[in-house]
Parts: sequence; C-alpha cells; structure tokens
Amino acid sequence: MKNLHFIILFVLAVGLSSCALNYTYTYQPNPTVTGKAVFLPTIATQNTSVTLNDSLILERKYVKSLTLENLPEGDYFLHYSSYDQSYKDKLDEKYFFKIENGTKKVQIVAVPPSSTGFWIWAGLITSTIYIVLYMPLLFTY
Repeated sequence: MKNLHFIILFVLAVGLSSCALNYTYTYQPNPTVTGKAVFLPTIATQNTSVTLNDSLILERKYVKSLTLENLPEGDYFLHYSSYDQSYKDKLDEKYFFKIENGTKKVQIVAVPPSSTGFWIWAGLITSTIYIVLYMPLLFTY
C-alpha cells in the first residue's frame, strides 16, 4: 500500500512540474555586437509564438523567459503572442524597442489572469481527485 501511495505521489509530482524553458536566440554570430533584450512573462506562457521584425523566432513553445543576444544597433519590433484557454483575455503584445551597442533592455510581459471558468474546472478536478484518492481510506477503518 505504501508503494502505491509513493507511485501516485511521484506521478503527480512529475505531471505537475513545470516544463517551461528559458529560451535564448542569437541574432547574429558576431560576438562583438553586444546588444541584448530580455522578455520576462509574469508567469510561464504556453503555446507562445514570437516574431522579431516579422521573422519567426519561436512557435508554440512553453516559455519562461526569452533572451535575444547579439542584436546590432537599431530599432526592433517584437510580437509576443500566446494562446491558453485558461486566460481571461488573449495575450497578444507588440513591443517597439531601440538597441544601442552594449545596452540591455528588459521588458516584463503582462500575462492575463485566469478566467472564472478555469477556476471552476480546476476546483472540480481537485475535488474529484480528492474523492477518488481519500474516500476509500475513510472506509477502511
């Protein structure tokens, strides 16, 4: 019985762990150009697509942060979009920024809060898991 509890806890821990990654994109291989831009979402975003000056950088990734390295001096346009059914609103942000050699820009990406339907669904799933796992334990004593 203890082994069964351990297996269930292990599967839940692995299943609920975060798989989001910190992505790094090198714009050009020249290491003397040191412009850098970092985009940090408030929470990790799923199904994220990112374009820089209309060139696709990421498509449908689970993003914890995005770093753009070796950017030459100039003006840039970044489009950050993410689709998740749990969001209250669609995440579709556009950023204009200017890079000078040796500068680092940091931008926080505001992720919309979860919708009410998501919290109802999460509550029902949690209640069902609780009933399935713990109710048999109550009747064994």
